[in-house]
Amino acid sequence: MIINNYYFKSLNLFLLALTLRLILLTWGYYQDEYSEVPYTDVDYKVITDGAKFLFEGKSPYLRSTYRYTPLLAYLVTPNHFINPNFGKWIFSLSDLICGYLLIKLGTIREPNIQRVNRIVGLTWLLNPFVATISTRGNCESVLILLILSSFYYFLNNKFIKGSILFGLSVQFKLYPVIYSVALLVLPSGCHSLINTTRIELFLYSAATFFLLNAIFYLQFGSEFLEHTYFYHVTRKDHRHNFSIWFLPLYLTYNKSSIVQALISFVPQLASIIAVALVLREDLIISSFLQTFLFVAFNKVSTSQYFIWYLALLPLVILQLKSNISKRPLLIGLVNWIISQLTWLGFAYLLEFKSKPTFIFIWIASIWFFLSHIYICVELLKSYTYLPLYLEGKLTKIKY
Repeated sequence: MIINNYYFKSLNLFLLALTLRLILLTWGYYQDEYSEVPYTDVDYKVITDGAKFLFEGKSPYLRSTYRYTPLLAYLVTPNHFINPNFGKWIFSLSDLICGYLLIKLGTIREPNIQRVNRIVGLTWLLNPFVATISTRGNCESVLILLILSSFYYFLNNKFIKGSILFGLSVQFKLYPVIYSVALLVLPSGCHSLINTTRIELFLYSAATFFLLNAIFYLQFGSEFLEHTYFYHVTRKDHRHNFSIWFLPLYLTYNKSSIVQALISFVPQLASIIAVALVLREDLIISSFLQTFLFVAFNKVSTSQYFIWYLALLPLVILQLKSNISKRPLLIGLVNWIISQLTWLGFAYLLEFKSKPTFIFIWIASIWFFLSHIYICVELLKSYTYLPLYLEGKLTKIKY
């Protein structure tokens, strides 16, 4: 075997993952100091500034581009009395805990711990893209931690804990609400429309979401709702945007169009609902494809959004059919990577060299979008659809 199983034993795996993140954090300090292209995500500066206002007893929304829940500002306030990189440490730690949860989730249905370790290691813990996102100071790993924690409790029939964490994840960012249909199907595999557990699941999730929002609304007023939620619904961002809507957004940036909004929103909503209804009994493939299509069709798509579906990829890989060729999926992966690199190359020429590469960036965005669609089709052919519950019992992967 090319990759020795020794390196995928849990302790060694996490030591390697920790080492990777420490190296990237150290490199980040150097690159920020000496390179024209900084390592630290620009949003980390925004979050840090928002936390500074909060630490001083003011609103984080005094920072002009702070578009997050106040929870995030509270989380990184130690940036101002412990270390400016405290937030990066928290995000990197969350990233590692996500890997632990992926292993725990994988072993619920897959008894082969070495196989689970290997897949989670290659796709998440030792994935340089994943490690780079958190060490640059991006907070997505905290959101993923909340989502995976809720899934873990749901799959272990601890629905109250799972519901509270799910409500918390939706408050942190709205997009996890797309998992609601699949989660409501979960309790005991019961197919009746209404039962006590489903009612409790809904009530605890909703109560957590609305209670936190009420607290923050009383604390910060309407600017909390505007910057945390409403802004993202109407957001038009043509910079650092992989979306196929990149060029139309750029050309109509100062114009408002209901037709344009519907053209971008309707396909996204339709695809998410279709997946939720058709694949609702298998939380793994349902949540992955919903996220994958949500990002693909979204009018704003940045690199940190990819983490949303990469976090679920290890669980999907565990259920791929072993008796069919993986070549089509590899072709899709290669296109996914090369289209991104092409986009980044032209975007660099535009932003740092002032070259007029808009049309080439858009072509790369279309290529990137088509790679998503191709992967979805091939994944459905290769995946072993397995309802989570059969006759009230959690199903296991069979070979």
